[in-house]
Amino acid sequence: SIADQASRQEQPVVEGFLNLLELQESRFTAPDVMALLENQAILRRFGLAAEDVVLMRSAILEAGIRWGLDQEQRCEQGLADAQQHTWDFGMDRLLLGYLTGQLDEPWQGIMPSSGTVSSMGSWLGGLTDFVRSLQELRRRMKTRHLPAQWAELLLGLLDDFLVEDGGEGNQDGVLILRRTIADFADHCRLAGFEQQLSLPIIRHWFETRLSEPAGGQSFLAGRVTFCNMVPMRSVPFKVIWLLGMNDLDYPRTQRTPAFDLMAQRPRLGDRSRRDDDRYLFLEALLSARAHLAISWVGRDQQDNSSLPPSVVVAELRDYINRGWAAEKKPDFEVKKEQPVADILTVEYPLQPFSRHCFSGNPKIASYASEWLPKPLSSPSCAFTFLQGPLLQPEPCQQVDLSRLVRFWNHPVRFFLEQRMGLRCRYAEEVLPEAEAFFP
Repeated sequence: SIADQASRQEQPVVEGFLNLLELQESRFTAPDVMALLENQAILRRFGLAAEDVVLMRSAILEAGIRWGLDQEQRCEQGLADAQQHTWDFGMDRLLLGYLTGQLDEPWQGIMPSSGTVSSMGSWLGGLTDFVRSLQELRRRMKTRHLPAQWAELLLGLLDDFLVEDGGEGNQDGVLILRRTIADFADHCRLAGFEQQLSLPIIRHWFETRLSEPAGGQSFLAGRVTFCNMVPMRSVPFKVIWLLGMNDLDYPRTQRTPAFDLMAQRPRLGDRSRRDDDRYLFLEALLSARAHLAISWVGRDQQDNSSLPPSVVVAELRDYINRGWAAEKKPDFEVKKEQPVADILTVEYPLQPFSRHCFSGNPKIASYASEWLPKPLSSPSCAFTFLQGPLLQPEPCQQVDLSRLVRFWNHPVRFFLEQRMGLRCRYAEEVLPEAEAFFP
């Protein structure tokens, strides 16, 4: 079981709700809007499927959509009469291309998109409704409202963009959001607050509230429990693993606002996050009954240089070296004057596909067989990539510069495509958010 997760981490509906609020203060770039639309709850709300995302990305790229919902938002950015490359302009191109197909001349100043018309019928209507809903939501959220009006507006956001009947998980997420919106309205009413609020304040309150841990309902709910190190959890366990005990990560650094005068001038008796983490580490040591394992990143992934552990781990290693010495046994190899902490420390390879993970050493043995395919695991089994000679390539007297660059960038891909006739699937391209300027 995984405990101490925030609501936005457990519920896709909550994550989509917060992303909708965050998007209202952005430029509505093509990558940001598509990232929001890829949320499963929003996809189902507008009758779309995960398979439609790839088709929509290709069509959006073809339609030239870059940023901005419509001309009104562009004008607010100081760009007068700049409707091109907006979502409104791109959707008009897609709709016209679906109705008329390719045209030689623009129709009423709009050139239809030259995308695949046959594939648009399954997703074009849902995408159009989604963009129109975003335009209406932005129009309502760019002004200030009273707390009660904000609560009504946010409840309408749930009905317009998120689904309630899409499964048990969505129902739980929507219930959390409705309860949080009700709490916001109740807090303002009990405090007698009747002033108008802007969107940044609303978004900050909901992000803070929904990013808090959801409680200990998942603690000790399974055979293996993953949780944060928090006070009042000194429960005895047979095996305890402490992960991520890196030098810069633990004890944790507490970030305080600039206006917090108490943090700027601490006094004796004030609570310290670093002291709390030191005490939590001591509680973890006392709670381990049979085995205690501590893990940290010991090598830099750039230059393979050695990285120190957390200061509390370093102090524990020093204490072990001062208090104990290793005994020489026939089946236990100990180097001369080797510290005990070094004997107890196991250094794992940096990559999971390292040959040392499959060398038979039980301390670093890997059970992930996908990193060692069966044909390669046996030295006696030879692997032949090409079963026969390839046909002679066509004579080429001149080579384009772009062709030469593709070869040097990725020789293997160039060989597969040019000599074997394979089409390699490239990683999903990032949608551009800047307009194309021509001299």
